[in-house]
Amino acid sequence: MTDTTPYTEHLPEELTEWAERFNIGPDALFSLYQILTIPLGSTAVGEYEKNSETYVQNVLRVLASSREHAYLWRNNVGATQTPDGRMIRYGLCNESKKLNQRFKSSDLIGGTPVTVTADMVGKRVMIFTAVEVKKADWKPGSDTQRERGQLRFINAVRAAGGFGFFCRDSAVYSRFLEHWKIPKITDRPKIKRVRSAE
Repeated sequence: MTDTTPYTEHLPEELTEWAERFNIGPDALFSLYQILTIPLGSTAVGEYEKNSETYVQNVLRVLASSREHAYLWRNNVGATQTPDGRMIRYGLCNESKKLNQRFKSSDLIGGTPVTVTADMVGKRVMIFTAVEVKKADWKPGSDTQRERGQLRFINAVRAAGGFGFFCRDSAVYSRFLEHWKIPKITDRPKIKRVRSAE
């Protein structure tokens, strides 16, 4: 593992070997490990509580990483001030405060590989994918202004031919992947782990 991911060093050897065999990155591996090791029935699982948006988001990212060429990346959106007073904005649809108030880009941004039909030459293409993650018990309308901005972004993605949707349950994303016949990863080349010198 790299110097930037020392938190994976404490993981069971079998799990790290499995991750190497299937070319699973350290961030996804650690996230999966945290999901799998939450004590059943625990009330003190914090940010990884099964009902939380963080939990749903991590499960979706693990699901995407288990499929060939399917990607979901975290889209952090915000602004920060530099020591010299300049404002730096980051994330999609955040070039200005006004734009960000109108369009709220999705939590997860990525691509979904789709094989186009024969009349489109039979070539596989990656479709831009935007997933707005919500906690498991989310009900539409709880934050109307924010949700409207999120829906505007999703509708813009859809209008341009991409995939965009709200998701509060990993089963929805699994069905989406099955619908588009995204194959599960079964055999990836083994990568060599590089340990940092201590």
